[in-house]
Amino acid sequence: MAVDAVPADVRTEPLKGDAAVPAVRATHRTRFFDHKIPSLYAGRYEITTRQTVAGQPTEAALPEQRRRFEVRGARFVIEGTEVHACYPIPGGVGVYSQLLPHITLDTPGLPWNRPLAGQPAPVPWMALCVFREGELPDDPDAIGHVDRCTVDELRAGALTGRPPAITPESLFPDEHDLTCQSILVPAALFRAVAPTPTEMGLLAHIREGGPPDAQRGSDPPPDESALNAVVVANRFPSRQAGMHVAHLLSLDGHEAYLNGQAPPQEGLRVVSLWSWVFETLEDTTIGFGDLVHYLATEGGEVDSPHVPDLLLRRRYDAPASPDPGQRDVARVLDGGGTALPQRLESGERTVAFYRGPLTAEPAPALPAPERARLDSAGEALIYHQRAGVFDTSYAAAFTLGRTLALADAEFRAHLLGYRKAARSAARRLLTHPRLAGRAARDAAAVLGVNLPRRAFDQLLVDGDGIRVRRAMAGAGAAVAAGRRRPPGRPPPRAPPAPPVAGHAPPP
Repeated sequence: MAVDAVPADVRTEPLKGDAAVPAVRATHRTRFFDHKIPSLYAGRYEITTRQTVAGQPTEAALPEQRRRFEVRGARFVIEGTEVHACYPIPGGVGVYSQLLPHITLDTPGLPWNRPLAGQPAPVPWMALCVFREGELPDDPDAIGHVDRCTVDELRAGALTGRPPAITPESLFPDEHDLTCQSILVPAALFRAVAPTPTEMGLLAHIREGGPPDAQRGSDPPPDESALNAVVVANRFPSRQAGMHVAHLLSLDGHEAYLNGQAPPQEGLRVVSLWSWVFETLEDTTIGFGDLVHYLATEGGEVDSPHVPDLLLRRRYDAPASPDPGQRDVARVLDGGGTALPQRLESGERTVAFYRGPLTAEPAPALPAPERARLDSAGEALIYHQRAGVFDTSYAAAFTLGRTLALADAEFRAHLLGYRKAARSAARRLLTHPRLAGRAARDAAAVLGVNLPRRAFDQLLVDGDGIRVRRAMAGAGAAVAAGRRRPPGRPPPRAPPAPPVAGHAPPP
């Protein structure tokens, strides 16, 4: 399933100083929930109320009250206003062989508004199935052909295929003559493409897109107005070019065939709640199916001597009498590691071990670190002395964590601000070493002191007054005798007096 991009506003926030960094503020939050189970499923209900008084006959005065009500929900038809989006887009043309088609619904609880008999509540009653050209007998070109009939005609078997087992008592009065759409799914095709109940619970979820969280790491309640239900198909489109049709099928009435019972020979008549078609182009790249087809088989070769290894470790031919270095290599490979090219910081090219976070066996305990944190990825390298190579697993994890942190614009802005403040503080300490060791509790005492007088007193006593004597000697006679006018320079003239009214100024 394609993950929706989270829209964001990019703005520039000035730091303390003239530096500025772009800060990304997300305008929407994206969260996922497993399901949305309703308080009451769609159907008819009756409430009975009675009141009793201990020791008193109350049947006549307080008669029993019964109230009937209905909970309505889509069952045979989904209106176009219920569908938020489909992907691939209806009528789209592209390379879709590595993408699971999915549909987004505006009513978040729709896939769970009625139960499937014999299944737990998280299992939805609908599933999205993808069919290729030549698979559906009534739609061989996969152009979206469906059969239309009323619900009563569907139940009566007016069309080919076994109809859903829906009792007339479960229908509302206006549903008998409701026109619905359906398709005929052959028995073998249904067994091949229909998801299991467990898969159905995993292929449907709730997506929330709303305003950003008030605080990072907080878990506010879901915003009901920002919830959508998403149903994902369990089948990739073909790598070969061709038409495909996606049907959102109602499995209501076909529960028995989800529990292992074989479908009838004539096939199943299944209600199609919504459908759309798209065309995929030929894909010549390595697809998902190519990668996982032989994941837990015998290596993909008919005569392969290897047995299936569900731990997904790299297979190798172990030597009969391994030396200590070979035993170290075997230990790394058995733990899920592999050998990859490495370029050292000094420029040499070599080979190194690497193991991801998913291990084939419990990871060995690490020795106690010499200090709380590492300063570089190189400090996380582990050297295998007997094999003569490094293990880059923790160094790669260090680099990944640092990269993820720097990718967070808000964190990056605060980090740059902190580093700038730290450099300023370091410069102040180098300029004024007496500030070292000052604590916040000293601030009140310092504010009440005559700082210039204290500085002058300190100047007098430092080094038995040597700093004062050096300053006085360097200043010479001008400092010792006070300010004097250089010889030969006339004294400055006083500014002229302002003129008096009625008198001319002197020449």
